[in-house]
Amino acid sequence: DRLLDWLTARLPGITHERVVANAKRSWALIERGEPVCHASAVRSPPREALAYFSNTWPMPPVQLVVRREQVAALPLDAAGQVDLPALLANTRLQGVLVHGRSYGAPLDAQLEKGAPLGTVQRITSGDFGSNLLPMLLQGRADYALEYPSALAAAALQRPDVAGLALLPIRGNTELVTSGIACPRTP
Repeated sequence: DRLLDWLTARLPGITHERVVANAKRSWALIERGEPVCHASAVRSPPREALAYFSNTWPMPPVQLVVRREQVAALPLDAAGQVDLPALLANTRLQGVLVHGRSYGAPLDAQLEKGAPLGTVQRITSGDFGSNLLPMLLQGRADYALEYPSALAAAALQRPDVAGLALLPIRGNTELVTSGIACPRTP
């Protein structure tokens, strides 16, 4: 919201209307060429084909979120990093992701390869996944992917988030570029 406030004040000749839309809807609007922009879009090659980007900030890479008691069940290397392909192949653990959300190009590619049927559920969220952490806390899923800043923000509102662990994913060390995306139209 602060970014949008800042932009609105500096673009007085443009009519601004805020629309709350989840990732799936946001990208459907951009793909159709609607006169909308997405204010916090993760930049990736497939998305660059649909939108012009103006980078706004780098973010630390996505990490794996699990209940603390689940950590021992994860495929971890000696450095405590999650082996994502091994995790996706594990039929005993249920993951949950947000449909239409990008987790950064390297992870998106691994997630596109898929997992055995039923091991990863993609949900359509009213926003960008605020319901994932409650799902984990209630035991309705075993793991999710999230940005460290989102977990820190959730912890300010929900003390029970302290029951979750955030683990790095092996090979996923690059900063993720986020920015404003607008459709490739005149």
